[in-house]
Amino acid sequence: VVMNNLAWILAHDEKNPNFEQALALVNEALKGSPDNLPFLDTRGTIFYLQEDWESAIDDLEKALEGVRDKKAVHEKLARIYEELDLPDIARQHRLLANGTP
Repeated sequence: VVMNNLAWILAHDEKNPNFEQALALVNEALKGSPDNLPFLDTRGTIFYLQEDWESAIDDLEKALEGVRDKKAVHEKLARIYEELDLPDIARQHRLLANGTP
């Protein structure tokens, strides 16, 4: 949990994000708990911040079931699918982010 939290902090440092170190930490955390959905959310978010859309999709879609803040994940997925020119899927995630099924 500590590695995951530190990874999140490193990736979200406004002045100097360290994505490489953040990914190393969260990947190490996932070795011990490969199905941990909050850890997958962290890694997916790091990929999202790097604009590595394909990698982000895999983790964020899996993480969606087990995160508290589903709205944030749906918003990220909406942008990702928009960037990948999949507007229908992006629209669905945008609706879900706004609480509309």
